[in-house]
Amino acid sequence: MAQSSAEILSPARAEIARGRPRAALKQLELARADLLANTDVEGLRELLELARAVHTLAPVDAKARERLLEATGEGIESLSPGTSAQPARSGAPRASLAHDASGSTEQVFAPARAEIERRNFGRALRRLEKDRRNLLYRGDVSGLGELIELARRIAITRPRQENERKRLIDAAQQDVRYLDRGRAIAAGEAWSDPFSLGEPKTELLSLPPMTRRDKLIAVVVAVALTGAIVALALLDHFS
Repeated sequence: MAQSSAEILSPARAEIARGRPRAALKQLELARADLLANTDVEGLRELLELARAVHTLAPVDAKARERLLEATGEGIESLSPGTSAQPARSGAPRASLAHDASGSTEQVFAPARAEIERRNFGRALRRLEKDRRNLLYRGDVSGLGELIELARRIAITRPRQENERKRLIDAAQQDVRYLDRGRAIAAGEAWSDPFSLGEPKTELLSLPPMTRRDKLIAVVVAVALTGAIVALALLDHFS
């Protein structure tokens, strides 16, 4: 007998309750395959709601969630052509409803994306700063992760704008830490910095190789210094 959607989604719900977004997304991906095999459209809609309620911390998890949402929506369309892939609102988690009430992240980032397409990077950064405050107010950790990725992809060439982007990314990362730490404390769980791993290591800069001209100048300077030292020593000796 085929499992019910509640049974299939139970492992994912357990991981969400434990506050383990990466494990929850893996369980949801497994559940998606089972629900597709059972041609369970309602179960797929329920999966969409669960996936939207997962608070991803790292950008890689946010991308995995977006892929899952897209694949699930395509599965619903394939099983029930012509129907909307939007899940039913009756059983939606409270966090998801709050997110929709304030607008999806696509709607939040639309003005900033438009400025990026126009290559108005200064305005785009200012738009993203406003979006950051909005997402912090909403407690949208996933949206903050998307904001960080979007800011990193802006092709900035001016040093001033690069500094603005760095401040924006640093602030967004601090917001993620703040929200995730609060969630961990409320759940009585140990907290670890989601950005402590995978940070690029700073490499020591090596000096470029000396040219023949550089070597000649170095030799001349060394000879001049040696001659000056010898001359001072002779003057001191005969004085």
